[in-house]
Amino acid sequence: MGISLTIVHLAVLHVGLAVCRQAASGEPQSDTQSLSATELHNAGVRSLDKGDYRSAEAYFLAALQKWERAPATDPLSIASTLENLSAAYAGQARFSDAISVCRRAVDIRERAQGKDHADLAYALNRLGECYRRSGDSRAAEPLFRRARRIIEAHHGADQSKVAAILNNLALIYRDRKENQRAEQLLNQAVHILDENARSSDSTLATFLNNLAALYRSDGRLQEAEAQLRRAIDIWERTLGSEHPDVAAGLNNLGDLARLQSNYEVAEPLYHRALDIFERALGPVHPNVGTVLNNLGTLYYLTERFEKAEPLFGRALAIFEASHHEGPPFADILSNYSRVLRKLNRKPEARKLEKRAREVASRVAHEDLSDLTVHVSTLAKREPKANRKSIK
Repeated sequence: MGISLTIVHLAVLHVGLAVCRQAASGEPQSDTQSLSATELHNAGVRSLDKGDYRSAEAYFLAALQKWERAPATDPLSIASTLENLSAAYAGQARFSDAISVCRRAVDIRERAQGKDHADLAYALNRLGECYRRSGDSRAAEPLFRRARRIIEAHHGADQSKVAAILNNLALIYRDRKENQRAEQLLNQAVHILDENARSSDSTLATFLNNLAALYRSDGRLQEAEAQLRRAIDIWERTLGSEHPDVAAGLNNLGDLARLQSNYEVAEPLYHRALDIFERALGPVHPNVGTVLNNLGTLYYLTERFEKAEPLFGRALAIFEASHHEGPPFADILSNYSRVLRKLNRKPEARKLEKRAREVASRVAHEDLSDLTVHVSTLAKREPKANRKSIK
């Protein structure tokens, strides 16, 4: 099961755990009360850049509280903070929360800037991505298309923003198995960044990662590996070796190795990806569940059933806790049942097989045919020029 990356609008230091406590309690802490809304917002941006979504959420909530209490706050400042809060929620796989705050940001921008402003296009792109990752591609596609029309109508528009929207449209087509259309859009996005001297940009690595996923699904494994290795190299240089995007690339590289029966190569890649995700996103994030499922599959294939069983059990618990019963959930149920049969725990296996069939039936009814749908880290990135760091 691969991990795909998508592009939403990100804002641009870490004050500390007190802000996280503030978010949980709803009360500002003394060491954040002295910070302005702008300072809190920009601290949240820096946390997003590090992949620290929980701290980013706390900063943005604190900033919103101050923005909304101020008598003459620019509504666009509120919109910017809401957009970045949506990225923090999405990074934690809290898509309903992300959609809610992003819709509010879109409404603010439409009222304040009109229906054809470039900033509205970026907000629409974000909202579309939140819908797509929640599994609602039908709601996402018209938002991406509208965003693209707005951006392309602006003379001298930043082409890197166009590339970001092309990436997200490509993922819609990939989800529908229209790989040729998806590949065309992704190659166009890569070309735009290369033409604009952005060959070392972390956004380019995202496009390469997604292009690799297409090559993999078409059986072009060597081409996929080349794209992935280039992506990981860019991420490590630009974001650092402990960023969730790096973990996504490592997981996907592990998948390629596993598909080619290079299990000794795949195993340490999965372990490193798991370690990064657990530290960056917490132990119950769906991406942790994805890697646990992949590592468990490797152990199953190498007949280490005793080692595979607790990994599948933990992956299942993560997805049950998040109430995510889409394709990854069905995949985990099926894998877990197989290893239980190998361990001669047939009554438990039969129960899981029944649940897997039920989930697969619901997924088929929703026209989601891919039962190994990719999970996004949602460490979303756009070119630095589009990050909403408030000056």
